[in-house]
Amino acid sequence: MLGWEVFVLREKDSSTRRTAGLWLASWETGLFGLQWIDELVKQGKAADLGGNGYPNRYTTSANLLFPILMSGLPENESPPVVSDDYALPAGWNSTLKLNSQQIAKCAEDEPLVIEAWDQS
Repeated sequence: MLGWEVFVLREKDSSTRRTAGLWLASWETGLFGLQWIDELVKQGKAADLGGNGYPNRYTTSANLLFPILMSGLPENESPPVVSDDYALPAGWNSTLKLNSQQIAKCAEDEPLVIEAWDQS
C-alpha cells in the first residue's frame, strides 16, 4: 500500500460517486494519513462505515469536518515511499482541493461521507 486518495461527499450524493463532480474536498495522503479520521471514530465524532480500501467509508457532520479541513490537512506519521519513478516524503499530504460551489450547498449539520481509496 502506498497511501490513500480521499474524497468528501454529501451523504445524499455519495451513491452517485465522486466522478460526478459532486465531491466537496479531495486530497491524497500517505499510508497513515487516515489516523485523524480513526481518532474521530474513537471519540464518537465520526462513524466507520467499513470497506476494504476500495473504498473505506466514514461519516461525520459538516460542522465537525470543515473546520478541520480549513485548518489544513492533519499531519500524519506516514513513512517515506520511494519507487523507481517517484518519492514521497514522510508525513506526505497532497494539496487539499476544495469544491466551493458544492460546499456552499451544505447545511451546517449535514452528514458527509469520507471515501478513502487505497492507492496500491
